[in-house]
Amino acid sequence: MPLYDRWIFCRQPPIQDEIGSRVFLIAGVGQPQQCFLWTSFIVKTVEQTSPEVFTATGAGWDLNPPQRLEGPDFAQFRESCLDLVAVRRIDDMPFLRTLVSLADQFNRDKFDDQTLKFCDDLVALVPRDANAYDLRSTARKNRGDLAGAIRDLEKAAACYTDPDDAEFADGRLESANRIRAGIPIEATPMKPKKPTRKTSRKRRR
Repeated sequence: MPLYDRWIFCRQPPIQDEIGSRVFLIAGVGQPQQCFLWTSFIVKTVEQTSPEVFTATGAGWDLNPPQRLEGPDFAQFRESCLDLVAVRRIDDMPFLRTLVSLADQFNRDKFDDQTLKFCDDLVALVPRDANAYDLRSTARKNRGDLAGAIRDLEKAAACYTDPDDAEFADGRLESANRIRAGIPIEATPMKPKKPTRKTSRKRRR
């Protein structure tokens, strides 16, 4: 599967020493919170993007679909990582093997029934999150369900109710119109927001 630029934000200066390390991004979604292994990448560059924030970037992939993490082994790992509130090295933790296995297994292009079910579950979990509809729109479009992809883009646009967010709503409506017209879709703009994903890392061997 092709690799894409992926990144994390953190407030810990030691991330600058992690060039070449592999990152596993764990996302906490919904209330009550569910945790998913979402992304894996190798750190190539680290930049200080503000006085307190560092951005680590590198080539990697989003799992297709992201995998829910649960059960006693994950609970122990989460406790060892202090509830996943910060970036930390996990070389010595047994749960690392699970993260590596899942990340490599779900590094794939195919949008199948499993992917679409994940998207349906995600929309049910966070029904006011435009990004959830964006993700399902992409899955439906890749499966040939253009009408469903258009509906999800329209629902994503409706999630932006603040007039200051009009550009993000308009971008999704424009994408919906391009699908109707048979024109390739360009990336829709995403509203910047504080990162909500929790991260872990290991040194690449």
